[in-house]
Amino acid sequence: NIRCVNKVWPSKGNFLLARIDNLNAINNELIKNNILIRIFSDKPELHNCTRITIGTKAENNALCEILEGY
Repeated sequence: NIRCVNKVWPSKGNFLLARIDNLNAINNELIKNNILIRIFSDKPELHNCTRITIGTKAENNALCEILEGY
């Protein structure tokens, strides 16, 4: 488990919807590492939620490494 990830909703697609603590700080770090996520800050019911597309194993590992740092 990654501490900053509070919830991941079930998905049948190639993406995950996740609620993450410190999302803005994490997003800044992701951008520095050329990893882009979709933040739903304009939807109150999706506060701190993001859509993460499933990538290659290397891309997923890079994302997890950053998330584990928070």
